Amino acid sequence: MVKTGVLDWVKGDDGVFRRQWTRAEIRKTSARRYQLYVDNGTGELVARGSAVTSVDKAKSQSLVMPLTLAERCDLYKQAFPTWVAPWIDHNRINGMWMIGADYRNKSKLYGAYPNGYLKRVESMVPDLMSGNVLHLFAGSLPPGDYIRVDAMRDDQRDPDVQCDAQALPAHWTGRFDLIFADPPYSKEDATEYGHPMPHRYTVIKECARVLKPGGWLIWLDTQWPMHAKVTLPLVGQIGLVRSTQHRVRLISMFERTAAAAP
Repeated sequence: MVKTGVLDWVKGDDGVFRRQWTRAEIRKTSARRYQLYVDNGTGELVARGSAVTSVDKAKSQSLVMPLTLAERCDLYKQAFPTWVAPWIDHNRINGMWMIGADYRNKSKLYGAYPNGYLKRVESMVPDLMSGNVLHLFAGSLPPGDYIRVDAMRDDQRDPDVQCDAQALPAHWTGRFDLIFADPPYSKEDATEYGHPMPHRYTVIKECARVLKPGGWLIWLDTQWPMHAKVTLPLVGQIGLVRSTQHRVRLISMFERTAAAAP
């Protein structure tokens, strides 16, 4: 069970997190998704706005709903109570992580994930960690309950799928709930990795194609990459500072809409 300070979330046998309601009734039916609130006077669930599953006035003990951005920030605070948690500003997640000069990351690859980075991000997206997770530019990331993609294979890199992130497999369309991407930040960085600098926007369009509606792209970079707001609107940005003499990076978070990819 995940407690957000607002409602309890229970993870089912299928890996899906569900909010627990009692005497819940959807008063409005539509194919689109809804933001929902509970009428404390009646205990009924009332649909408003836009963003979960169409239900025809069905009474249910549970209803699948996405975590709100505020609840994701609450989850981070619970996982890391001594650190400043991200906050919501203008309907987006904002924050600054001082991750520190921790050299326990044994990867010899230039620009590998900072130690602790994935744990911090994953604490905010437990509902998306269902096994349909993709790591692009995976480098020396060890095997796990995800698919690792990298353009190179050598003594440091052994991806599950070796391919160009700018041209992911065609049959992956609409497959993933969550994508992590940590591309080379410059042509010089790409040279360190041994392959040409990828075109950021081309990679992001591929991410939009292979994400499910409601899926997230977590993009680690030194810049805010170009993206199509219709398909991948920005839902959060967190600055990442490792230590002195290190580049400041930016974690950009995008959520896939149901709009057709351009």
